[in-house]
Amino acid sequence: QAETTAALLTALHDDAWQVREEAATTLGKLRAAESRDALIEALGDAYWQVRLRALRALGQIGDAASATHVAALLSHPISNVRKEAALALGEIGETSDAQMLTALEAARTDADPEVRKAVRIALAQIAGRIR
Repeated sequence: QAETTAALLTALHDDAWQVREEAATTLGKLRAAESRDALIEALGDAYWQVRLRALRALGQIGDAASATHVAALLSHPISNVRKEAALALGEIGETSDAQMLTALEAARTDADPEVRKAVRIALAQIAGRIR
């Protein structure tokens, strides 16, 4: 799997955004924890589709160190990105991260009902881990 992960990490810097998007998707499916930093970097990609897939991958990996970076995208102008950020935070579910919980609580009033629903799901996932 190391060779595959290395190739996917290289693909995260491809000129074609579709290749970067698929690389992020596959890294998430592999739950390649060593790709965390590259996926965090991909959260700043010029294409929102790549950002969305990087968020999803970080959620699948579940590394609490990425929570702050993921939470920052709860205020992204594109609602699909905000929704995916909320869902990723629910999967990461770091109950001791007060900043993450505060960001999710603030997103409860998002203008988009799908984002609000994702926030409720995320908070429920996190609350389930506290019990």
